Amino acid sequence: MDRHKPLEEKLKAAQTPIERTDALNTVSKQQSEGDTKRALECASEAFDLATRIQYETGTLDALLNLAWCSHCHSDYLKSIEYVTRALPLARRDEHARQEADAINILGNNHE
Repeated sequence: MDRHKPLEEKLKAAQTPIERTDALNTVSKQQSEGDTKRALECASEAFDLATRIQYETGTLDALLNLAWCSHCHSDYLKSIEYVTRALPLARRDEHARQEADAINILGNNHE
């Protein structure tokens, strides 16, 4: 069984903009180590939607997914740009895991 199928089904079943944003971010994170093109598409859509509905947690997660996908595509400057946008959001709202993720991605870009 395709391990991504349940996530894709959850994405299709999302009924609210927040549910869709969260599902897109989950698919993006899951796909980021395999189908990075799909991951980047989902992260971009999640970012656009979260920004439009002013869903800050969704925006933060999308920025981190965009940063990681950009890193995976060797677009290090874009990755750093996304991280520098995400880090203040993570720190302002005390999202410790997302702050750690942002710092980790930033470090990976400087290897």
